[in-house]
Order: sequence, then structure tokens, then C-alpha cells
Amino acid sequence: MKGEFYWTVLGSGEHGLALAIDGDVLRRLRENMEERGCQLVAMSMFSEPLDYNMKQTRQMFAECKNCTVTEFTEKLELGSVEVWRGQLDYFLYNTGEIEALDNKVKVKDAITKLRDYYDLVLLDGKDDFSKEILRVTGWKSPDGEETVVAEVNDMEIGGLRYSKQMVKQYTKFDAKNGDADFCDALNHIYYNDLAFLFNQ
Repeated sequence: MKGEFYWTVLGSGEHGLALAIDGDVLRRLRENMEERGCQLVAMSMFSEPLDYNMKQTRQMFAECKNCTVTEFTEKLELGSVEVWRGQLDYFLYNTGEIEALDNKVKVKDAITKLRDYYDLVLLDGKDDFSKEILRVTGWKSPDGEETVVAEVNDMEIGGLRYSKQMVKQYTKFDAKNGDADFCDALNHIYYNDLAFLFNQ
């Protein structure tokens, strides 16, 4: 009908884009949408490194076959996890493959891609995701109230307990895979936060 429009939400998640391999995919998608009289709002949402690592730990523990809590925890605390993919690697490669590039190169590449191809970049905990979606789309919430999603942040999940040693290991993983630098860059560029200067 004339004058009416609707939004279609496409999520990429684990089966989405591999921007390091094909950085122009969003540009081509945008051009294709505009040729059809549509508009594309490309958005990416990231988490603070500790939140992300805790979520990844829960997922890895849930997928662990025939391992006890003790075995899993010891393996993680000793840093003997074969591959610890961070958000930076998921964003750039999304294939499970991790490129052996210098972290500064990966961070610069990711920030460039976000600036060139994305309309909205959110950092969990800094933005109200629901409000941003409503703002961008012009939608109204069904009841006129904000929807609050309860998030599990328990220190103990299915017998797995987060320890000080585990958190130390997360810090090492983040330094090694580039997530610490990437999150600092996101905070600096999108939130005018200069905390990264204190970590150098």
C-alpha cells in the first residue's frame, strides 16, 4: 500500500558475514537494497570483554562432552584451551579460523570496517539496545513500556564457578586475541572514553 513501510530484521550471528574476506559485502547489499527502494541499517553489537568471556565459557561448558567441572575449570585456568576466539575474530572472520595477524592490524581493520559500512555500533552496557532499535526504526514498543530482558550473570552455572584465576586467564586471552585493544578502541571512538590511555 502506498505510504506504508515495514522493517525486516536480518541477523548474522555465527552464520553471518566474514568481513575480512569480503569487506564490500555490506556495500553491495546496501546498493542492492537501495535499487529496490529499501533502506539498510547495518548494526553491530559488542560486549565488554569480561561479559563476553563469561558467556563464551558458559557456552563452551554446555558443549563440553564427557568433561567434569573440575577438568573444564583446570583446562581453562591453565590457559590450555586450544582456540579462544574473541569478538574481534568473530567480527572479522566469523568462520572459526583465526588469522595470525598483529592485533593492531586486526583492530584497525575492524574499526575501519565499522566506520565504512555500519550505521550503528553498540556496546552492551553502554547503550540500551531496545531504545536504540526503537529510535532507528521509529517503532513503538507494544505496551509503550521498555522491554527488559533478564540476563544471567550468576557466578555459578551448572556447577561451573568463575574464579579469580579464570578471570586472570580471560585477561591473557583478551590481550592475545586483540579483544582488549578492540574494546578500548570502541570505547574511545564511539563513546569518547579515554580509559585506553591508562592501559598503555
